[in-house]
Amino acid sequence: MAEESGAGSGSQTGPSAATLSRLQRVRNRVHEVVEAAEPGDRLSLIFDAAIIALIVITLVTLSLETVESIRQAHGRLLRWIEFVSLAAFMVEYPRFPR
Repeated sequence: MAEESGAGSGSQTGPSAATLSRLQRVRNRVHEVVEAAEPGDRLSLIFDAAIIALIVITLVTLSLETVESIRQAHGRLLRWIEFVSLAAFMVEYPRFPR
């Protein structure tokens, strides 16, 4: 009964230890995938391949944009690809301290 009286008091001290533990596990896994995965970690290999593909797509897009006729015909698509690439690199870049 003592627990019930504390639940309605509105004094929350923050996330529970279980929530913090789960968040730490997620954070650690993100770090493993993005930074330094164990050999054979499939998700990390997929992530690395996707980043490499995105780099190549960005380079091709930037190169195509230098051709005036292509830029005039497909400028909107090229800018959209650049924007998406930039957003992905901004999300990928932060370092996750352990």
